[in-house]
Amino acid sequence: MGTRHKGVSRRRATLIAILSFAVGIVGATTSTAAGGFLQDLATDQRRAAEVDAFGSASCPDEWRPSRPDAENLDILVRASPEDCWTSSVAVGESKTVDVVVRYSNYTKDTIKDVSLHGWIPDGVTLVASSTYLSNTTNPKGYLVANDSILVDGVNIGDYDPRGVAYVKYTIQVTEDYAPVNCGPNMFSAAIRQSYPSGTVWSTAGVITKREC
Repeated sequence: MGTRHKGVSRRRATLIAILSFAVGIVGATTSTAAGGFLQDLATDQRRAAEVDAFGSASCPDEWRPSRPDAENLDILVRASPEDCWTSSVAVGESKTVDVVVRYSNYTKDTIKDVSLHGWIPDGVTLVASSTYLSNTTNPKGYLVANDSILVDGVNIGDYDPRGVAYVKYTIQVTEDYAPVNCGPNMFSAAIRQSYPSGTVWSTAGVITKREC
């Protein structure tokens, strides 16, 4: 009898170990699935906010994942309001390109007086009255009173942890822009943010074509 009970105990212990291992696998899978779901949900919410503010969302997988415990700065472009936002675009017949900048605060502190400065090369200009700011307070976006994004920059305010803002403006390639090479050329539409410790840049590509 004693030997039989010992065998039952061993089998029971083995069964419990197997079940525990299986539960661990299921738990890990569930955790991974939940993490993926939450990430997809956050992406969907972000893209919905972009559509709400600017009429179209970023192309799939275009925005880089936000770095934790840091401020994040990204820039994308589109050739027309019907297009999704992407990291590079070819200039169309209108010679205009929309630019959108996304700022997010993933630190644990409130960031005061966030200031963004845009940059474009000579021969490319800012379309007047095209700068819009969208954030939690103004999800639909509003027109920024001046056109200083490329000169003095734009102060977009204070942002609590997890705060996000978008700045959109339109640039135009004029006849004064002189590509270096024949055929396709690319220039950068850039945005920068200055910190006490330095400056962070983010760039998107605009493709033009020079006939020779």
